[in-house]
Amino acid sequence: MLINARDAKAACGRKTDRKDASRLASLARSGNFRKSFVPIRPFRLQRFISREIQKNTQEMARVSNRIQKMLCATGCRASTVFSNVHGKAASVILDAKLRNAPDLALVIQNNCKRLRCSAEEIYSALNFNIEPQIANQLLAAKQKLLWLQEYDDESFERLRELQQPYDHYVKLLMSIPGIKERAARLLFAELCPNLEEHFLDSEHFCSWLGICPGDNTSAGKQKSGKCPKGNKWFRRCLIQCAQALAVSKRAPYYERFMALKLRRGRKRAVVALAHFLSRVIYSVLTSRKAFTSRETSAFRDVVVQRVKQSIRQLKKISGVSVINDLIVENDSGAILGQISLA
Repeated sequence: MLINARDAKAACGRKTDRKDASRLASLARSGNFRKSFVPIRPFRLQRFISREIQKNTQEMARVSNRIQKMLCATGCRASTVFSNVHGKAASVILDAKLRNAPDLALVIQNNCKRLRCSAEEIYSALNFNIEPQIANQLLAAKQKLLWLQEYDDESFERLRELQQPYDHYVKLLMSIPGIKERAARLLFAELCPNLEEHFLDSEHFCSWLGICPGDNTSAGKQKSGKCPKGNKWFRRCLIQCAQALAVSKRAPYYERFMALKLRRGRKRAVVALAHFLSRVIYSVLTSRKAFTSRETSAFRDVVVQRVKQSIRQLKKISGVSVINDLIVENDSGAILGQISLA
């Protein structure tokens, strides 16, 4: 049995090998251990590759940012004319500039048709002198970024091959709004097909992930409600899916996010939406049924409740009255405003 060390930690100053053995044996006999979730070997292999993919994605972001900073240090204003300096057309133009191509103007003319700026504006932004050593360093960094992209594609293909016997579960995850194939495979690699055997319900599952409110109450006072520690790899990917739902106005449960945002702010609303997604994931994988969306009026209900509360508070203010949806000052009779949906 594998357990978490914090569940059997000894008191400070009372730790020896003999005392540890005695304490662990006593706890095991009394059944006070909580068994840790250890997936079967195929999923441990999937975890290894999926976590490497996430690390490589972070490395790609770091290399991309370094390329952008090096371009800015040379005086290049590429970000003012290219929405993405690593795009197809932008890469061709920047490579021609870094290699000091004699026909740079022609390259810009042939590749600027789908860009937001004209050829003259692009040429003006790239009209700067660059040392050969810096140009070679930038070309090497761009080559490294391409290699990282190829490494990412190959790693994801290996993960897809490992998950081929479990494609049904991956498709179930893809039926959830905000979760595409890449996210579904990265999420499923951290789990197993029989979640109900390891977690009693979705609440225990969310607690294991560390995507639920914490519980730190003492003497009848709630001290802290921050999320507990959990599976950071799963949580990171889940937060990204929640962010995607938060910016897509046509996505299901966007109203749920807006209602949470009004009450708790954007960041807490994103975490709350991720908590909701984790419960949906548990339900989908344990029931073996695809996700079916339902209409919600959460945002409307919150707005209506706030309007009612504002009107009640307005009526309590001395010197102001609400008459026929008009806010009137009692002393002067001046109309301060109107309660109207128009």
